Amino acid sequence: MSNDRVHRRFWVRALRWVSATLAALVGIALALLLVIAYVWQPGVDRSHPSAFLRTHRTQYVDAGGFRIHYWHEGSGPPLVLVHGGQVWLDDWKEVMQPLAEHFSVYALDMPGQGYTKNLKADVRYDLATESSAIKAFIDSQHLGQVMLVGHSDGGGWALDFTGRYPEKVSRLVLVGSSGIPVSVSGVYGLMQYPVLGEAMSKLFSWNDVRSGLQQAFFHKELVTDAYVWENYVPLTFPQNRRAMYELANENFTRTEKILNHLPVPTLLIWGEHDGYLAPGEQARFIKAATGASTVIIPNCGHAAQLDCPAEFLGVVLPFLSATPQPTRQS
Repeated sequence: MSNDRVHRRFWVRALRWVSATLAALVGIALALLLVIAYVWQPGVDRSHPSAFLRTHRTQYVDAGGFRIHYWHEGSGPPLVLVHGGQVWLDDWKEVMQPLAEHFSVYALDMPGQGYTKNLKADVRYDLATESSAIKAFIDSQHLGQVMLVGHSDGGGWALDFTGRYPEKVSRLVLVGSSGIPVSVSGVYGLMQYPVLGEAMSKLFSWNDVRSGLQQAFFHKELVTDAYVWENYVPLTFPQNRRAMYELANENFTRTEKILNHLPVPTLLIWGEHDGYLAPGEQARFIKAATGASTVIIPNCGHAAQLDCPAEFLGVVLPFLSATPQPTRQS
């Protein structure tokens, strides 16, 4: 047998072995991914109990199939604050007291976020669920018509609620808001894929949360370890992990249509250095929001209420104070 034939047989067998090995490794990786996505449940991190909850009086109310966690301060016309995705009501800690000097302020933990608990077996985390929870809460507190402020994904939820129930909103403020279909990259972009997204919602780390929070700030020094722990711990709750994946796949086509025909006076607030929405997409949002007023805060990031609270209040208070006091239901 010639050397050429021996070499040929060797390489054919080697290639077959490599192909079989690669196929086996791919199969193992896929099986592992499926187990992580649908079987394995990581534990809840209880290593850093919330300092915020120790020092602030928050409450719960059962409404709309959820045990809604909320923070109430002040008296006057009702104002409801809706935090962004993957954070919770302490998103408003820097502006709550100044707002409470003028309004009866309610900050909510939305379904699948923070310390709100799901009481239903078949919940799907989407725009309809988030809007129905806002309505259920407003009705539970007999607030009647409210002013509504939403940040980031919370802006998208607040916008959807306003489109569904315009009679319940007197004025709307959207801060670095979701609400139009946009391209998403990075870890959050990967969550838009079945199996992979569900696995990613269980594999994120404390450092991933820190990186995401830093992206929301112009003043990076505000993202302390303590602040990261406040947001990381509730993200490890099983229902919040599932909501992270399901809400990452939300289609904002519906809310873009609402932007085109805003039913109430609306204020848009953006940080000059918003790290979440590309300038072109921000411009498209502003153009779509027919009739809305827009303010861009210099030297500020995505989370204006935390990053630049004085400037945020300087814009929001005059806008909200121009609203006649809504009628409160008895």
